Amino acid sequence: MFQRVVAAAIAVFLFSPPVWAFDAPRGVKVVRTEKGEALADPDGMTLYVYDRDGAFESKCAATCAENWPPLEAREKDERVGRFLVIERGDGKLRWSYGGKPLYRWSKDKDKGDITGHGLAGVWRIAAP
Repeated sequence: MFQRVVAAAIAVFLFSPPVWAFDAPRGVKVVRTEKGEALADPDGMTLYVYDRDGAFESKCAATCAENWPPLEAREKDERVGRFLVIERGDGKLRWSYGGKPLYRWSKDKDKGDITGHGLAGVWRIAAP
């Protein structure tokens, strides 16, 4: 009897998602930063949101989008949890989280960098 209980517990542990898991597009993860948890792209670079964006729409274009590249999505990508693919004004697809488009900051050089947090009072790390 004890062996069955142990075997069942091990199976649950091995085949169940961890309690800290969340639904995200492939490669997007949660990382720890000095400002708390943040979403990161598949390369481990911090993702940001722009307070001036509307719900499911990006107001960051042209030079802004060069400095703050969007987290691109593919046409075959579908909604995953709170992540949704949206179309930018230029027709390209990108990921949003909770209705806010996601960006990387071109000046972040290493995984975990958050040098874009607080810039101009309108850029924040994307918190899960």
